[in-house]
Amino acid sequence: MIISSGGYWIGYEDQDSSFSSGLSSGGDIIVFADSEDNYLIVTLDPSQELDSLQLSQSFDENGEGCYTNPTPGAQNGECITLKNDENINISKHFLIHQNYPNPFNPVTTLQYDLPKKGLVNITIYDMLGNVINQLVNEVQNSGYKKVEWNATNNQGQPVSAGVYLYSIEAGEFRQTKKMILLK
Repeated sequence: MIISSGGYWIGYEDQDSSFSSGLSSGGDIIVFADSEDNYLIVTLDPSQELDSLQLSQSFDENGEGCYTNPTPGAQNGECITLKNDENINISKHFLIHQNYPNPFNPVTTLQYDLPKKGLVNITIYDMLGNVINQLVNEVQNSGYKKVEWNATNNQGQPVSAGVYLYSIEAGEFRQTKKMILLK
């Protein structure tokens, strides 16, 4: 579901605090996010009944909005950020995050945001430019992605401690960052 600018979504909460919705008769998934991008995923059971109006929600053009008590005829006050489930996995810009942990031993996570479907290549290099490991070489859908590297080469053998580079390519985008393996 994508809610356009100026659109709105209204949710309901019954006395047992179980969520229900008029979005579809087959149930839905709603994702709540706070300012630190902690997510709460609520699966709506189509068998739930609506007892009373408790919550109201309107989205902006980015698919973000406010989870709060309704204030008919007035602007809502403080709220928890709400994003619909389809926008959670779509980034607007290609972005590579610094690996974590860094320095690492024996495993690190490489995280990146892919704004559109495309061929993604993630390659690990030593400081001389030699290919150590190709972690990803596949078409991926848009979204927030992550892959782990366990400090091994393409043959599965452990590599020595040192500084390594990881390069991520997707379409015309390419970016490289450093990481440090300690042993």
